[in-house]
Amino acid sequence: MLDAITLDMDGGPALAARVAEAPTARHAYALWEAAGKLGPCGRELCRRTAGELERRAAEAAGASASPVAAQVVLVDAAGERMIGMFGRMAR
Repeated sequence: MLDAITLDMDGGPALAARVAEAPTARHAYALWEAAGKLGPCGRELCRRTAGELERRAAEAAGASASPVAAQVVLVDAAGERMIGMFGRMAR
């Protein structure tokens, strides 16, 4: 998924291939940061994660729409800096 995000955020095929081979998400984060793509890729990761959380909540509730509004925040490894966020305030 991280390589697809890289491509969708105009990271190019070379960076996407390196991200796909990254042994951990932390390594992918470092690759995005070095390429100047951490902001857009981080926000897109949050958007996709929120969407998946809402999809699963809807599925668990047996509903077509999620009964909850997911908010996702990506912070750096030290937990000191917000990298990206996505979410809805309410459903």
